[in-house]
Amino acid sequence: TDAELVTALRAAGAVLLGKTVTTEFAYMQKSITRNPHNSAFSPGGSSSGSAAAVAAGHIDMAVGTQTGGSVIRPASYCQVHGFKPTRGTISRKGVLQTSQTLDQVGVFASTLDRLGQLAAVLTGQAELATASKNISDRPVKLLYLEGIYGERVENYDKNKLE
Repeated sequence: TDAELVTALRAAGAVLLGKTVTTEFAYMQKSITRNPHNSAFSPGGSSSGSAAAVAAGHIDMAVGTQTGGSVIRPASYCQVHGFKPTRGTISRKGVLQTSQTLDQVGVFASTLDRLGQLAAVLTGQAELATASKNISDRPVKLLYLEGIYGERVENYDKNKLE
């Protein structure tokens, strides 16, 4: 039986090509996967096969799992776009579990557009990804400074952040 995320991908028209090599059970022996940019470098963690396949241009998008960095590290090491959403955003039903509280599904892609498409399908928000959105003229607040370190920031910089 397929995991729910595989069912969602197939329903959205995805062509699933297969599985990539991974570190066994996310923490056992090192995988045979190599970083496609330099075979002397690590491709990351347990979902490195997914990131390496995207980085090598074999596929445009891939899925992986993360217990302790297995999506974000391979994405960084292999220089692809990776996204590990908030816990519970993508169904884990049918996914091999190593830690009930830490395991999450994440995605990899060759471009941010493809990453967004894949994440939208897996989070059940595909309609929202293509709909027009009202975007505020106000910039997004990326940082909020408070306390001991905030006092070291010039007022000009604080105002820019608000």
